[in-house]
Amino acid sequence: MKIYPFANDNPASSRERKIILSGSFNPLHDGHLKLLEVASRMYDDGLPCFEISAINADKPPLTVAQIKERVKQFEKAGKTVIISNQPYFYKKADYFQAVLLLLVPTLQHGLLIRNTTVVTMVKC
Repeated sequence: MKIYPFANDNPASSRERKIILSGSFNPLHDGHLKLLEVASRMYDDGLPCFEISAINADKPPLTVAQIKERVKQFEKAGKTVIISNQPYFYKKADYFQAVLLLLVPTLQHGLLIRNTTVVTMVKC
C-alpha cells in the first residue's frame, strides 16, 4: 500500500481516507474528478482520494512503469491516489473502512456510452 498525497489534506494513513474512488484511471479524466467531487459534497465527513489496485481480479497485474504513469496523472491534477494490492471490492471495503467507496466498472472494447455508465456506490 502506497499513498501519493498530491492533495493538500495529507493524512498520515490510508485508513483516514473515507471517500474512495476505485478504478484503473487509464486515463484519469474529468468524469472521474467530477464523480469524486460530487461524492465529497454528499459526505463531507471524509477525505477523498482515488485508489488503483496493482493487482486486478480480471486483468494482468500493472507493471511498475504503468503505475508510475498513472500516478503522474494524479500529481498533475493535485489529487491523492492510493496504490493498493486489493483486487476485490469487498476486501477494499473491509481494509479502508470507508464512509463511501465508489467503483467505476471497467468498460470493455473501449466503448463508452456516457448515459449508460454505471457507478456502484457502497455506503459502509
